[in-house]
Amino acid sequence: MDANLEALQTASQDRRRFVWLRLIAVLSLSVLLIALSMWLATRGQSNLQFPVFWTGVLLGFAGLSYQVIKVAKTPRDYQEILVVLGIWGMVPRLLRGGLSPLFFDEFDHLRLAQDLTATGHAVALDHLFQIGASFPGLELLTSTTAFVSSLSLWNVGIIVVVLAHVLGILGLFTLVGEHRRSARQGAFAALFYACNPSWLYFHAQFSYETLAMPLLIWLLVFADRWQRDGASRSTVGSFLVVAAALPIVHHATSAITLAILLIWVFASISLDVFGSNHHLSKATKRLVLASSIAAVLVIARLVLIGPTLWHYWSPVLNVSSIWHSLLKLIDGSGGGRTLFGGAHLPWWEITAGFLLVPLLLFILGRALLQIRKSPTPTDGLEVTFWVLAVAFFLTLPLDLVSSLSEAVHRSWGFAFLGLAAVAGGVVVPFLEREGRWRLFTTGIVFSVIAIAGTSVGISTNYQFPGPVEAGVDGRSIGSETAMVANWFALHSGSSDHVFVDRFISRQIAVSTRADVMMPWQLWQVAYAPSLDSVTLEWLRRFQVTYMVFDRRMTTIIPQTGFWYSPSEPAAYLNSLVPTSNLDRFTCYDWTQVVATTQNYEIVGVDQRQLVQDEIAHTIGIRPECLSGIPGA
Repeated sequence: MDANLEALQTASQDRRRFVWLRLIAVLSLSVLLIALSMWLATRGQSNLQFPVFWTGVLLGFAGLSYQVIKVAKTPRDYQEILVVLGIWGMVPRLLRGGLSPLFFDEFDHLRLAQDLTATGHAVALDHLFQIGASFPGLELLTSTTAFVSSLSLWNVGIIVVVLAHVLGILGLFTLVGEHRRSARQGAFAALFYACNPSWLYFHAQFSYETLAMPLLIWLLVFADRWQRDGASRSTVGSFLVVAAALPIVHHATSAITLAILLIWVFASISLDVFGSNHHLSKATKRLVLASSIAAVLVIARLVLIGPTLWHYWSPVLNVSSIWHSLLKLIDGSGGGRTLFGGAHLPWWEITAGFLLVPLLLFILGRALLQIRKSPTPTDGLEVTFWVLAVAFFLTLPLDLVSSLSEAVHRSWGFAFLGLAAVAGGVVVPFLEREGRWRLFTTGIVFSVIAIAGTSVGISTNYQFPGPVEAGVDGRSIGSETAMVANWFALHSGSSDHVFVDRFISRQIAVSTRADVMMPWQLWQVAYAPSLDSVTLEWLRRFQVTYMVFDRRMTTIIPQTGFWYSPSEPAAYLNSLVPTSNLDRFTCYDWTQVVATTQNYEIVGVDQRQLVQDEIAHTIGIRPECLSGIPGA
């Protein structure tokens, strides 16, 4: 008997080893295809990168899904697979940007971590990232870890992002799996969540929402355990730690956490009062207590930095502007955006994008039929899942409003928490019935949603590398911008203030301790036909010591519609900067061109001379330039 048992165990171990080797082979091929797609994109000769990329991504998803469907039997099996999913899901982002910052926000957060490490205070760059210093949780974790290790800040940041990616997937698996007592449903919900528009790229970047999202999910996990099983020490302690950490990491996620808890509490109270019990259950009372604690911690933090938060949110929350844009949508004149407008995507990827909404509606419809047939009563958390799922569809029209599109795209990561939970409850019963066509159909739907999710969630400039393009986020960084950044690393310090456009500003900011800024009041330095005493007053007020100009401002309009800030008067007017406006900086006694590259010019500003010119009521034009250069 012992020999037979040992033989069975050996056979089981061999099979397990074979299954994992097969998965490793599949994922390795997936990574190679994704890497090939990035290489093809750098060639820029065709659109082959799109089919190659999606072949690699869908191959990876297929290998992991097969493990969930055919191999995994225990919660531990599912957890191991989902850990691999979380790590593999970082591959597109890492192959796209390598071990260096790429996304716009990554430079801000890295600079904030650098300042925190150097000074011990989250001061950051006032003109670049005003809100970041108020929510330094990601940077605190990164700088502390780097301090006790031998790794660089950026390498630690990458590790933190990978861990957050994994913890988010495991958190959703735990939330859905424990609540429904079905590890299989939890695993499918996690797989579905990996298709959301933010997961492959936006939530794989070094940014505060990347860490905040897993914290939100685990807060819901511990709240559900507290409500269901009572106040054990481990549950309450974990809940309090996460509830205290979240408001230090990200403002929007904290606010959305309050909304989710409020919906959950309201739904639970309503089901108790208007249900068969007609009174609050102990579980609901525990939920109210847990939610109240989290609410106090979040609200206290948001109120503490209220003015800064309002200054950051007010442009997006401008009611009159939103209402005006909605009226334009209703009357057919548009809100400033069109579906896939300007997107350089193959037809089949755009088609997948248009199929996303009907497919999600079909999943929700099937889930409604299951609920009607199910004898199990619903509860507050299930209602919350549904509210989040429906919220996705309610935000779709707002995506056509230019001022709201970014906020709408970020909201989809939260909405997919609900969509994934609902989908997990649909897919598992569907696949438990016999029929290979069910597996095939599920794979097709899953593939379309995965492709559509990335298509609507990120621009191709961030998704794939390509030739350096001035004025394009994700493509404006290259060897020439690195030369400029290196110059500042060698020649500037913490006492300097650099006025620069938004596209090169971030790379300079992580290379120097200088304050890198782009206040809209200085827009006239580049755009104004001539400089006057008011301009010099602004230069003196901001203590500008260097100005950096991209000479391509004279020939191109950036994709964003502005070079410095959306608040600048020249924004969205398709205004080129006259060449003479950049040539004139050789003609002032307070300026000196200190370095140049093919496209960039670094101008030093003598603040002492500015003061002297102000006293003399002059703008300091050199005599030889009085009739030489227009615009001087």
